[in-house]
Amino acid sequence: MKKIAFTLAIILTIVGTGLRISMFDDMGKDFYVYTDAIKSFVYQINPYKNTIKSYSDPNQTARHGYSYLPGFLFLYLPLYFITIIPEEIAVLAKIPVLLADIGVCIVLFKIFEKKDPCAGLFAILCWYFNPYFVLKQNFIYMDPVPVFFMMLGLYYLEKNETKSAIFYSISGIFKTFPVILLPIFLLKTKKPIKF
Repeated sequence: MKKIAFTLAIILTIVGTGLRISMFDDMGKDFYVYTDAIKSFVYQINPYKNTIKSYSDPNQTARHGYSYLPGFLFLYLPLYFITIIPEEIAVLAKIPVLLADIGVCIVLFKIFEKKDPCAGLFAILCWYFNPYFVLKQNFIYMDPVPVFFMMLGLYYLEKNETKSAIFYSISGIFKTFPVILLPIFLLKTKKPIKF
């Protein structure tokens, strides 16, 4: 049963990855927000400088200022230097997100297949073919990156608290939602203050 579950997990991952790759040319409304922030950062201008002022016009939602945590700014900064056309960043920026998506599938499968191989398959199915992705039919979101690091933090929580804390902290530089799990991390760790 484990070999069958493993084979099906690979097939599901390949199909889900193929679907995402077919949508690589999609650009979300925040694309220019990120490119503007990267340019500002390169020219040593604070990307948050005009953020609050940019939200004063409710009709300009696509060109608001950079209002995200700095993790994605640092992740995408190298892409700025290797691309000639700004739109190439939109395609290249999908690569870390896709790798994180695959990483989440691997971590979910590793966590659940020990208890039941079918649970591992179900976890991959729920992650890769969730209703949000299936209904929207685009690949413009970036949440897999912090989710991947958060899942790694959970995976290592009772195995290696240092790795767990590092991965959990990394997830927090991208988005704020990992803070929801902070009580779990603090309850499960042997030394909460050190964590």
